Amino acid sequence: MAPFDGNTTGKEIVTAFSSNIQGKNVLITGSSHGSLGAETAKMLASANRLILAGRNESKIRPVVNEIREINPGAKVTFVQVDLASNESVRRAAAEINALPDLDRLDIVINAAGNMAVRTFQTSADGIELQFAANHLGHFLLTSLIMDKILASPAPTVVNLTSMGYELGECNFEDTNFEGGKTYNPWLAYAQAKTANILHAVGLRHKFGSKGLAAFAVHPGYVPDSPLQGNNGVDMDLMMEGYKLAVARNGGKDVPPQTPRTLQEGCATILLAALDPTLREKSPTLFVECNVHPDIKEYAINVDNAKKLWELSEKLTRQ
Repeated sequence: MAPFDGNTTGKEIVTAFSSNIQGKNVLITGSSHGSLGAETAKMLASANRLILAGRNESKIRPVVNEIREINPGAKVTFVQVDLASNESVRRAAAEINALPDLDRLDIVINAAGNMAVRTFQTSADGIELQFAANHLGHFLLTSLIMDKILASPAPTVVNLTSMGYELGECNFEDTNFEGGKTYNPWLAYAQAKTANILHAVGLRHKFGSKGLAAFAVHPGYVPDSPLQGNNGVDMDLMMEGYKLAVARNGGKDVPPQTPRTLQEGCATILLAALDPTLREKSPTLFVECNVHPDIKEYAINVDNAKKLWELSEKLTRQ
């Protein structure tokens, strides 16, 4: 692999792999203005087709305009979707599948999500909100458009996760924390982020024989992303997460993460999506442009991936 690291920018990645963008059809969730998804989308402005899926068109429309400034001939489509609603996801998938000039999806980037929601909340379907929006919505959407994905000669799915997955496993028997009674914002976040990794494992296990590569990506700590700024993750809540991390680390201090810019954060996403030499490493976790050398076993275990897949099918009725 080329010597990329946490300081590498998205622009450097697209320069290195520009030939792998041409002709590609790309779907990105969570591309609101100022987000990692938006930065990633702008770096892929020369793709054949971009589909940006999200809840609020008003937050994504500026990104569409920026892409068209970069590439006046860009074909960009907005698709409305609330990933915390199975009904909304089904409508969005039907809209994507019905696009008349979309014969395949080469790259799917599941970038949308929320972080450490302070109080217990549920989705439209009664599922804990972080698990629903970060994992289940993407599981359902990806499943419903799988025919389009597998029509690509080299299909790739990239799930955004976080090193926050290390704070806790998936509880396959009770993802709702006893109806909120035992809810902890960071344990719920960890469960969802672990699920993002296991989803990639499950995708590769089920569809690897059909050429699908699937990755989980931790883009780094990006303080300029709305994930921190707009979700009420204040210093007190961050300290709660830090204390939990220390406890999970046997009481030892956890080294602070180096803050990354949006450009540096999107580099790992783009690398996983564009570098063809990485396909043989699927499924794996990439952290700041490199394979993570010490992923927790519970997040890469195939049996856990199967359990999550079965649970996800049950909860989405898919």
